[in-house]
Formats: sequence, structure tokens, C-alpha cells
Amino acid sequence: MFRPLSRAIQVAMYYPIRIVAAAIILTALLFIPLGWSSWQTYLIFQNTVAVDFQLQAQAGKIVHLDEVLTMSSQMAAATGDLEWEARYLKFEPELGAAIKQAIAIAPEAYEGEGAQETEIANNRLVVMETKAFELVRQGNLSQAQAMLNSREYLGNKRIYIDGIARSELAIANRIQANLANFRQTLFFASTLAVVSLITLIPLWAVVLKVLQMYIKDREIARQEVLKANSQLEIKVAERTADLAKANEAITGLNAQLKQENMRLGTELDVARKLQMMVLPKHEELSEITDLDIACYMASATEVGGDYYDVVKIGNRIFISIGDVTGHGLESGVMAIMAQTAIQTLLTAEITEAVQFHNLLNQVLYKNTQRMELSKNMTLVMLDYQSGELILSGQHESIFVVRADGAIEEIDTIDLGFPLALEKDITTFIARTQINLHSGDVVVLYTDGIPEAENGEKQFYGLARFQEVLIANHQSTALEISQAVVEDLMAYIGDSRVFDDITLVIFKKI
Repeated sequence: MFRPLSRAIQVAMYYPIRIVAAAIILTALLFIPLGWSSWQTYLIFQNTVAVDFQLQAQAGKIVHLDEVLTMSSQMAAATGDLEWEARYLKFEPELGAAIKQAIAIAPEAYEGEGAQETEIANNRLVVMETKAFELVRQGNLSQAQAMLNSREYLGNKRIYIDGIARSELAIANRIQANLANFRQTLFFASTLAVVSLITLIPLWAVVLKVLQMYIKDREIARQEVLKANSQLEIKVAERTADLAKANEAITGLNAQLKQENMRLGTELDVARKLQMMVLPKHEELSEITDLDIACYMASATEVGGDYYDVVKIGNRIFISIGDVTGHGLESGVMAIMAQTAIQTLLTAEITEAVQFHNLLNQVLYKNTQRMELSKNMTLVMLDYQSGELILSGQHESIFVVRADGAIEEIDTIDLGFPLALEKDITTFIARTQINLHSGDVVVLYTDGIPEAENGEKQFYGLARFQEVLIANHQSTALEISQAVVEDLMAYIGDSRVFDDITLVIFKKI
């Protein structure tokens, strides 16, 4: 083996220029297909990132908008609030545009088997939801709810959801096919690179040997320089390729992060608006002639975990306040669930303390288990009628400032149990009663007030809170609330607000 190779080197010494030229030409011929294969690999990867990821994001947007439309029609039928119809009309064109854009990107994913049936089901859903809004405008909420819970509506909804699921599966298959093509091209490029390396190493070994023998000692130094340069170029090329791959990965991750932030921002905005919409309006509070009521709420984030409500049923006034652990989207959703369940129970005239709190707890417990939320909620309910106030449920202490300035603190720790922690809390529920006279003030709050910190990390505290209440107890409920908030904000200063702040004050007229 070594003797023929040595003979070949001796013959090649007579034709050094030809040998070098042949080596260069062969190298170029090998690198041309290698470069073409690498370019094709890049194009396939670029198409997967730019098109398939965009298509996947568009499919997610379609699902999100569909849920927004369904929720809008359901909420309109449940509450009778026509703002949900305006929201429906706002997002319905966006859903159509999103579907058209997805079809333009990948028509095979949205025009395959069952596409016509999905489109028919979607059109039927739009017709039924439009009819439901018309019934809401006519005041026929029960008929609107019946339509949106009918077998026909749910059947068409299932057909539409199955169609969207098929489209998402087609998109996933498309992405997998593109990735498989990318892997195949990458394997071909890697194989070609290995073959080129195996071919070129022996060839250039002969060339280097010929040149070394031809120019003797001078060529040794030159060969060392060429070898060092060659290694440096390889390292630079490898590092450049690594940087290019890292840059592509970072670009893709940034695009995904931007899309995720946009989606979360939209969800938070919807939840925040829902939370604010269900709070009692000033007009409702002004209709209560026996009590002067003022309410204040400020969340530490876009969506808070605090809750309060005022409901008038006949001659009875039900005032509730609560606090979900944490804050953010999940806490806000749980607060909205609690408000809906409480409104339902009061409308059904289920007001007996033990039954009321246990049913409310069962609803929240089942939902948190289904949603896998590690959240719970404190809640106290006040039942007022003709100067008599009945308290039940566990929350922060309640302050009663009498007309003469004396203040009473009512501990609710033994009146209930945190909601959504246990399936049955019947044995924990108790009630207590106090009588209100003209000029008496009742103060409800969440822990965001006494636990607010100033720049020295010191709590606002209950003592200072009570001082402000006593100093202003002869004012109106709104003036007392404003005095507390102004004093609290002055105490906090430029410090960050870490928890939601809610305050409900009512005064016996």
C-alpha cells in the first residue's frame, strides 16, 4: 500500500502545478453540491420558521377568537348587558379575517375533509348567536339562554370544534412533514460533507507531500503557515455557523415570546374588563335609601384577586367582600366565578348562611379542581334589613364605628372557612348579629390596606386605619372612603403596591 503511494508521489513531483490544479478543481466540485445542499437546508428551515410557526399561531388565534365570541353571547344571555353584543361584533370580523389568512397560508389544512360541514356549522352558530342577541335586546334572557344551550346549538358547536381540531391536526402534520424534509436534507448535507472530507484529505496529503519535497526546507515553513490558516478558517467557519444557528433560534424564540405576550395581554384585558363590569354601579347604590354606601377597588396588577358586591333583594341588602389568594389572571377568574355564583344564589333566594356558604364553596371547589388552580378565597356576607345586620363567613375583621365615635372590631375567624379548600364546610359556618343605629358606620376591607408598606418596609397597620375612620366618621361614606385612600396613598408614597386594595363603607342614614 505504501510503496504505490510513494511511487505516485515521485511521479507527481514532475507535475506539481497540474497536481495542485487538479486538487483545487476537485475541491471546488465537491464544495459546490455541499454549498447547494446547505442552502436548501437553510431554505427549508426558514420556511418552517416563517410559515409553519405563523400558521400555528394563526390557528391559536382562531380558537381564541371563537372562544371570545361564544363567551360574549353566553354573557349577554346571562347578564342582559348589550356591551357583550358590541364586543361580539368587534371580534367576529377578526375571526373571519384570521380564518382567511390561515386558508391563504395552508389551504389544504382548512379545505380538506369536513371543511364544508364545519363552515355550515359555523354559519349556523353565527345565526343562532345573532338571534340570541336579538332576544336579549327584547328582554327575553331565558329564551336566549335556552337557545345557546340547546341541542342544535351544542351540536353545531361540536361540529365546528371538531373541524378546527382537524385543521390543527393537518397543520401539525404539515409541520412534521417539513421537519422530516429538513432532517432528510440535513442528513444529505452531512453525508456529503463527510464524503468530501474523506476524499480531500488523501488528495491534499499527496499535494502537500509533493510541494514539501519540491521546495525542500522553504516549503516546510510555508506548509506550517497554510496548515495553521486552514485550521483557523475551519474554526471561524464553525463558529460562524454556530452563531448563525443561535441567531436563528433566538429570532424564532423572540417571535414566539411576542405572540405569547400579545395573547396573554388580550386575556388579561378581557378578564380585567369583565371584573370591572360586574361591580355594582353607582346608580344601583343610590337606589338604596336606608344606607349610604361607597366602594373603592385598586388592583396591584391588571387583574386583581379582590371581590365585593352589593345586591338588593326586596327589603334586604346583601353586602359581600372577599379576597382570592394571589393576584393576576387566575385570581381574577376565580373572583368572577364567585360573583356569578353569589348572584345566582341570591337570585334564587338561597340566603340561609350555612346553605349559602356551602353551595358557594362547592361551586368554587369543583371549578378549581377542574381548572387545577391552587387558589382559595375568604368571603364574608352581610345581610342587612331594617337596622339589623347578620354576618357570616370568614374574612378580615369588620369595623363598626358608632355615631358617638366608639369603634368595635368584629373578628370573623370563627364565622366560616376559606372557600375552595375543602369539599364540605358546613360545620365551619356560623353567624353573628349586630344592630345599627342612625350615624353608625360599617367598614369592610381586604388585607391590601393594613399590609401596605412605605419606603421603610413598615405596614400601614390597623391602628392608623382606625384613627382615620374615627376622625371622619361623621362624614358621608364617600368622604370617609376618600379620606382613607388619601391617607393610605400618602403613607405608601413612591413605594410599590404589592397587593390589591378594596374598601367598602356603608353608613346607616
